[in-house]
Amino acid sequence: TALVVRRDCGFEGELGFNFFARQAECVKLANKWCDGPALKYFDGAGLTNPVRDITGNTFLENAADVSVADYNNSIILASDLDLGSAATPRILSYTIHGALGYRFDDMRFPIHASLGGSYEFGHRDFAVADRWTIFGKVGMAF
Repeated sequence: TALVVRRDCGFEGELGFNFFARQAECVKLANKWCDGPALKYFDGAGLTNPVRDITGNTFLENAADVSVADYNNSIILASDLDLGSAATPRILSYTIHGALGYRFDDMRFPIHASLGGSYEFGHRDFAVADRWTIFGKVGMAF
């Protein structure tokens, strides 16, 4: 929503408000989790690593080697999965904006120029970073 004011002298002003909302994604397994997979030790060789992750961290890659005889200590359980980390969080965002400008309509190729800014914010429990924006625009009609 915006309120735009234009005067015959060429002045233009705009003041507006924007609202955006999106619910969080629902992430779930397509099928029931079957216990049994494990992460291999960095070079394999018949060993597993119960603390390895996808970051490629060398410390974690070499942290533990579990032999096949102790395979049950390395099994990934359904409770080990963090499905929430794969979901986009809910968003509730508000933006206020304003701009001032001038039109030069009496020229052969009319031009306009304006400067403005906006501020976006959300509630603390939503995934929205507060941000300021400053913008300018220039245009020509031909």
